[in-house]
Amino acid sequence: MSDLHEPEGRLVRVPRQGTKLSFLVAGLFLIAGLYWAFVPIRVPIANGSFWECNSAFTKPAASDGGGFCGSSNEANAAKALALGAAALLTAVGGYQTFGAETRLHEVRARRGRDDAF
Repeated sequence: MSDLHEPEGRLVRVPRQGTKLSFLVAGLFLIAGLYWAFVPIRVPIANGSFWECNSAFTKPAASDGGGFCGSSNEANAAKALALGAAALLTAVGGYQTFGAETRLHEVRARRGRDDAF
């Protein structure tokens, strides 16, 4: 019999550097999209003050008599959705392009432990 044996362990999938970078960029796109989705929209009006138009996915108040908000809610919603789509495409495209590599993670016996049960 030989004392040589294959190392025990488990296979681990680790993303490559390009995949990690694309996930980082996708995260930045996602943060920017969340910003445009939830930031309160303030439109300046004639007397120098601001009219509150809520956020991108909530409609302006019903008391918007002068139509101050216009299409600012729809514009911010479109920006948020576009940045979310860019985040998804960057993450999926980066993983499809660079992928992950499989490594063997060796399991080492602890000192003072008996291998026998």
